[in-house]
Amino acid sequence: MKLRAFLTVAAGLVLGAALATGQALQDDAAKMRGTWTVTSGEEDGKDFPAQRIKGSTVTITEDTITVKEGEQTRVMKYKVDAGKTPRAIDLTFTTGEDKGKTSHGIYMLEGDTLKINVAPAGKERPAQFSTKAGSQQMSYVLKRGGR
Repeated sequence: MKLRAFLTVAAGLVLGAALATGQALQDDAAKMRGTWTVTSGEEDGKDFPAQRIKGSTVTITEDTITVKEGEQTRVMKYKVDAGKTPRAIDLTFTTGEDKGKTSHGIYMLEGDTLKINVAPAGKERPAQFSTKAGSQQMSYVLKRGGR
């Protein structure tokens, strides 16, 4: 009898955690939707030049992310995993020379600020929100709407 009660409670906790993770995933994906302005970024340990940031936007829909930097536009499918620490994001390019390749990254959503750090396709997922020389990682800080 005690074992059955314990297993029932344990199963309830596991199911509750799974539902909470699923809800967090849905919540994050919904909160991320919209147009974001790039306020800063870095690549390979160096800050983005001002001209790269100026006018750059990221638009997130239910299943795609579109990055516009100057004349360049990149479109990717994405998946988030709010159950990981830090939270994970996978980006699969749908256009350009990287079409079909997947980059692994991490993200942090705090109010109207979204931070994303991604590694190039085939490289390990970043563990922190900064880049180092030689890492080939890119880190973005985005603000919802305007600067």
